[in-house]
Amino acid sequence: MPFIEIRGGGRSGHFTKIKGRSFVVGRDIVCDLKLDDGRCSRKHCEILHDGKTGKWRVRDLGSSNGTLLNGRPVKEGDLEDGFEVGLGASVLVFRTSAPTGSVRRKAPVLEVPAEEPLEPTIMEPEDGDTRKAGEPASSAARLDTLVVDRAALISGKGEGGDDRSLADLRCLFDVARCCSAARTPEAVLSALGEKLSARLEADRLYVFLGAGTGKVAWSAADAGFAEDPASVPVSSTVVDRALDDNVAVLMTEPGEDEEFAAARSIEVNRIVTALAAPLAAGGHPVGVLYADRLGRGQSFTGPDLELAAAAGLLAAGSLAGAEELARARAALGEGEMIGESEAIAAVRELIARAAPTDAAVLVTGESGTGKELVARGIHAASKRADRPFEVVNCAALAESLIESELFGHAKGSFTGASSERVGRFELADGGTLFLDEIGELSAGAQAKLLRVLEQGEISRVGESKVRKVDVRVIAATNRDLETEVSEKKFRQDLYYRLNVLRIPLPALRERTGDAELLLGSFLESAGARMGKPVPQLSEEARRKLLAYSWPGNVREMKNLAERLVILSAGGQIGLEELPGEIAGAKAPVATATGSPVGGTASLNDLMREHILAVLASVGNNKSKAAEILGIDRSTLYARLKEYEGR
Repeated sequence: MPFIEIRGGGRSGHFTKIKGRSFVVGRDIVCDLKLDDGRCSRKHCEILHDGKTGKWRVRDLGSSNGTLLNGRPVKEGDLEDGFEVGLGASVLVFRTSAPTGSVRRKAPVLEVPAEEPLEPTIMEPEDGDTRKAGEPASSAARLDTLVVDRAALISGKGEGGDDRSLADLRCLFDVARCCSAARTPEAVLSALGEKLSARLEADRLYVFLGAGTGKVAWSAADAGFAEDPASVPVSSTVVDRALDDNVAVLMTEPGEDEEFAAARSIEVNRIVTALAAPLAAGGHPVGVLYADRLGRGQSFTGPDLELAAAAGLLAAGSLAGAEELARARAALGEGEMIGESEAIAAVRELIARAAPTDAAVLVTGESGTGKELVARGIHAASKRADRPFEVVNCAALAESLIESELFGHAKGSFTGASSERVGRFELADGGTLFLDEIGELSAGAQAKLLRVLEQGEISRVGESKVRKVDVRVIAATNRDLETEVSEKKFRQDLYYRLNVLRIPLPALRERTGDAELLLGSFLESAGARMGKPVPQLSEEARRKLLAYSWPGNVREMKNLAERLVILSAGGQIGLEELPGEIAGAKAPVATATGSPVGGTASLNDLMREHILAVLASVGNNKSKAAEILGIDRSTLYARLKEYEGR
């Protein structure tokens, strides 16, 4: 009859018999094994017998934080004697037969005297390794299980002195408290770097997030992202081991271990000891935490590694759940800012200059050029990075709702106002508010916005109370605001207030050489998201795509890349998979007015002709046309309204 040995958590050291062919583990009282652990789901996982194969298996029951099998996240997997199932703070060791002695005994961690703390778990040496099994001095000790010495924590005694365990616990508490209060990944990383660097006495601490071309590196010393993650001077051997094997790695004597002695980065950077712990949340990898010491003889210890691993686990949940994580690359010129053209290099330079200030910024450019991405990049690289970033699309709101959205309203201030509402300015207090399509604001909203910019004060709709706010405003528009001002459609004083720093975004057709880079990147990322191979473009399809003018700019290209991945048959993209406006285009293309592309027609005329042609090709279906063009329906409506009478 199989048994479960419990390690870690409140029931560490207990043995439980598996009765029947199904054994459910979780927090719910109806579970066969109830664990009082907030990181466990009510019904977390099931250990069951497969009647067909005769094997025992473990199956995750849709838990929030995932189930690990021998340190790796799984949905379902076979069990053998000694296999470890990780959930929350506990590790369940599967045993095919009853242990020697009593089936149920007290946790050994409570029987160990306080002056004899538990040693970290160290893997057995592989074939050919001359070190003794479990030898603590191993230069590449890897921890698969985090062991918490409760007796040492309670008494305040542990390895390295009487205060070691208590100080570690305080450090973990500080990290947990800061992570729970943080609203952005930058704030989480800052808390982790500050608290853990000091406790470990590390010379350097980095957190690597993501993988491949999307990987970023956060430096605790600089409190920011490195410009080039690949050039960060760390031991890539240690980082890669932790990431590839999903284990914590401790390097104590690099010169005596063949694997680490051959790593040039260790010698060049004078690394005498290093550790790395994988970050995972919900059973999914988030990144790796890395720390090292330079030019000193004292090495990190097993408890140092356990502390780093525990702190990383606390921070990983906050990092994985942060909406801004995928957008952190914006400050580095990654993602949709990919490009090597002079035009995009100039944009990066302007972002770098604007970020450290609190001045208002006006981002201009055609629809789909990445105005929100620029705003996020400015915010991410500013001193407000750990504060809120709020987005308002002024074109998507009815005129009667804009003021309520921006400034909030009091209960009963108008029909339907059944409760009070906090506006975006209050939500963004201390941070950044991005106002997209600023030219769509009504005259009344413009006047109130000007007051906020000049005095830092707002009043909710329906109340006279004045509220102070500290908000940096970044506005964006695809309109010519100078013309709007001259035609009395936009307040001149508000325009001057918004136009302190201006960042004009180039259209994709003006970014020489960037189209091919972007197209390849979008096809690769779309394939990865959909679990499909990256399609190969035929030479003719590639020529058509690169010759296309992309009136919807980067957004249109990104949407098209997703469509091509879906439509690709056998991983090949030919002319038949391309939209008609691209595959059937000829150069030069005559417009309805008779003006050829590349002739004397203005850019606005060419855009108008293209939009109307796409709209006609889909039977005047505006939703479909907006999708093909890669623009919002509200933007399309605004364009069509502008074209009326022309």
